[in-house]
Amino acid sequence: MSARARPQARLVRVLTAFIGALLAGSALVNAQERPAEAPFQVEAALVPALRSASAEGPSPLLLIDLNSAEDGTEPAIREPGGGMTILYENGIARGHVREIRKSCDYLCGFDGGATCHYQALVAPDKAGALGAALTAFVGEPQITAFEPLRPHAVGEVEWLGGFAAPVWPQDYSAGIRIEEWDAAARRVRVSVRAADEHIAVEDRDCDATEAAGLVALTCPSIAILAEAGVPLLVSWPDYETAAAAPVARFRLNGREAILVRLGMSAETIYGVLLREGTRWVPLFRGADYPIMC
Repeated sequence: MSARARPQARLVRVLTAFIGALLAGSALVNAQERPAEAPFQVEAALVPALRSASAEGPSPLLLIDLNSAEDGTEPAIREPGGGMTILYENGIARGHVREIRKSCDYLCGFDGGATCHYQALVAPDKAGALGAALTAFVGEPQITAFEPLRPHAVGEVEWLGGFAAPVWPQDYSAGIRIEEWDAAARRVRVSVRAADEHIAVEDRDCDATEAAGLVALTCPSIAILAEAGVPLLVSWPDYETAAAAPVARFRLNGREAILVRLGMSAETIYGVLLREGTRWVPLFRGADYPIMC
């Protein structure tokens, strides 16, 4: 190589490294700025009838609730073969969609007609001993530092004095306020403003726990998840057990995220609180079709 060619070669290497760094940085920024979608609910785990020769056997196939199949709606995932990322009790696993199917139920008898929704049959890759499957993201989002949470009991909690609008669900956007929390008596009084109603709720046999900086107040009829005394989530279901509890924390596309179990009116779902600056963004996806008569 000539003396003149050597500086040109060095220049090419420097420019290549510089462009590579820009591309890597751009990929990281794009991953962090990419809007995250709410995960889908796991309906059931199907254990294959034929066991493999290994001690663990094959991982159960998963039925993932996609969305309503009413009024000609298309499934959220249209073709099999795509990837999914499943969040388990103790970690994550990748998987792929084997089949898209339609499931129909006669909730109110045959005279009422069938209510249908789409499902994805997903085969996890080496789920191992990760525990129960909780929820699933489409594709392969960047999920790192997954850590199951072990809440510990707390006593007195300093609550916000005024009404606060939980980030989810929207029904309680008008506000909720903790009027009194008696840790010794395990009793709480709550005021709820929803639409044009102002309702007082009193409950006993309550427990307060903390994990990842969030306080979960759980009572037989109502549950609240709060940060710094401000309610973030409220569960006041008609038929399901009240639940608003952090389950695990991780990083989703570079951002802090908390996996949460939330009791809705007629179902219990898993969703994510995603940190964006000083606020939490809710990523929750309940059934968008009737599930009770």
